[in-house]
Amino acid sequence: MLKKLILFISTICFLCACETDFDVHADWKDHTIVYSLLNPSDSIHYVKVYKAFLGPDNALTMAQEPDSIYYTSNEIEVVLINLNTEMEYILRDTILNDADTGTFIHTPNEAFYFVGDINDSHRYRLEVRKQNDDLVFAETDIVENSLIDNDLTDVFSVVRPDGSDIDENIKFNLLNNAYYYEVDLEFHYKEWNINNTSDTISKYIYWRINDVKNPISNNIEVTVETIDFFQKIKTRIPVDSNLVRQPKYVMINYSVSEKQLYNYLKINQEAVNSLLFELPMYNNLSGSGTGIFSSRRFEQSQKTISPYTIDRLEVDSHTVELNFIP
Repeated sequence: MLKKLILFISTICFLCACETDFDVHADWKDHTIVYSLLNPSDSIHYVKVYKAFLGPDNALTMAQEPDSIYYTSNEIEVVLINLNTEMEYILRDTILNDADTGTFIHTPNEAFYFVGDINDSHRYRLEVRKQNDDLVFAETDIVENSLIDNDLTDVFSVVRPDGSDIDENIKFNLLNNAYYYEVDLEFHYKEWNINNTSDTISKYIYWRINDVKNPISNNIEVTVETIDFFQKIKTRIPVDSNLVRQPKYVMINYSVSEKQLYNYLKINQEAVNSLLFELPMYNNLSGSGTGIFSSRRFEQSQKTISPYTIDRLEVDSHTVELNFIP
């Protein structure tokens, strides 16, 4: 997600540079980039705040200067407001360790944070209050903090006891304020060399099963077809006669987004892929700001692979050369 934000900031800088009346020797322009996604299952919540820089220096040089993209603590105040209770949380600044590398400065990787619970039935407002009295703000509902997975079994099977195919239907719940559901599958396995059986490596591959937009029924499900399961494994694990593999388990990953986040990702991705000069960038920030303030949730559900599916991995035409054993 941070990479998408960096691309978003770069696009803004590119468009500004293309304006015919752009003064390359003008003072830096104060435009604020805000990125924050509230997850009600988290206890620590972060907000990234950047400057969209325009100044007399080369853009690549300015991107490496902390004071070119970060505000000082006395320039802004970042506040989260529970609109139902009118409670205000003043966020503190911190340095994150897991910065993406790239053109934009990543040392230090600055952010604002607060520790506390997010009420999924309440609406929240984020404000960036600037020293010059400018105000950047946005509001969001919160994705319901309830169980997503609705499967009645923890066994994953795409093969019947008699060896015939059976699709695996993965059921999950409809959550309040959730607009977009992404469901991925991780196939976990162990691997070792036949000449060194003590050196075992745990690995996994993954793929998107399906996504569901704005469902209206509470009985939501996506399907893993038998042939697709074995084909995906074939295309993602290389054939190597010196390696032996053993299946471990399947992990189903759910990522659920509030509507504003879905719009942000969809429209901005279309803009990046477009050949149009006028790019329809989406953001939900008001005031002298751009970016996204929204909500999302993640959940994982681990499932045991049925013995019939494991047996099929040994002999199926798609996976027989991958040397799977029970």
